[in-house]
Amino acid sequence: MSLPAQAGRPRDEALTERVLSEVATHILSDGLPALRIEAIAQRAKTTKPAIYRRWPKRSDLILDAIERIYAVGDLPDTGNLHGDLAAYVNYQPIVGGADGATLQNFAYTVLSPEVLPGFIARFGQARRELGAQILMHWVGQGALPKNLDADLVLDSLLGVLVFRNLLLGKPVTPAEYDQLVGSLISNPPVKAGA
Repeated sequence: MSLPAQAGRPRDEALTERVLSEVATHILSDGLPALRIEAIAQRAKTTKPAIYRRWPKRSDLILDAIERIYAVGDLPDTGNLHGDLAAYVNYQPIVGGADGATLQNFAYTVLSPEVLPGFIARFGQARRELGAQILMHWVGQGALPKNLDADLVLDSLLGVLVFRNLLLGKPVTPAEYDQLVGSLISNPPVKAGA
């Protein structure tokens, strides 16, 4: 039994990749406010309608492009709590690395009302769950208290990253993260009343 033929022409994957590459490059170099579909279409050698056929919502286009440049990261296994947390927060989220201006452009894009809900659903939750896995592993090992306020630890670690990149355009240094991780480990926050 043969499958019915699909109507229309097959999707041009090379065109899809060109468009996503142009959007990703634009986000990192020029930021979201300057993103114009007309300019992306021209640089990708296509048309606006071809882009809108693939991505009816601009936010979906942006999120698909972010997928090309943002890495959630892997579960670190350094053999100790401090090393695992330091590796978790001191990773390069932008594939290929980035300077302060690039990170700021990326942060503004991610935090825009147009993109943030999708980013949280697609990437942010996975990143946070990775951090929670690290903390729960070390709670199980007895290195952290059973009533650890994991949300407060993660908010402290990740909040610094967002604040520095968004407001200051100055990435957190490994030494600064090392100091922050050390403080959180030496006096870990616990859940109130627990």
